[in-house]
Amino acid sequence: GTQDDTVVNSGVITGTVMALDLGGGNDILQLDTGSVINGISDGGDGFDTIDVLGVVSLGEAINFEQLQLGADALLTLAADLRVENLIGLDIAGDSIVNLVGGFDLVYDAGAAANAYLEGRSFVLAGGGTLRGVPEPATLALFAMGLLGLGVMRRRR
Repeated sequence: GTQDDTVVNSGVITGTVMALDLGGGNDILQLDTGSVINGISDGGDGFDTIDVLGVVSLGEAINFEQLQLGADALLTLAADLRVENLIGLDIAGDSIVNLVGGFDLVYDAGAAANAYLEGRSFVLAGGGTLRGVPEPATLALFAMGLLGLGVMRRRR
């Protein structure tokens, strides 16, 4: 729907393609120990959060803006994931120990909530990577700088 929804799960949700569609609104998908989601979870429109409170397995998740990991969280990813904000990562050197999977997790390196990650890349437990990408404004500024350098070089 279009409301702010909260879905609390500690079981199995399976869909042949779409497992869960939260629609519009600012939604929360709370995953407790035992949660397994097979298929796509779609946060839809709004500011949507995946809140991991235990040992869970997550299939593909799209249109979520925030991933929040509780103190006892261990998230196994079954597909790549892209979010703006990452809260609660357990960092050990260049590794993230509470995210598992051979997939990639991409975060917004310019978001204030991610400042503790310092734009760095990390290895996920069991393989995969966590890497920051610049926000679009930073990329645009960089592209304009390169364009200016090219114009100046061409004039010489």
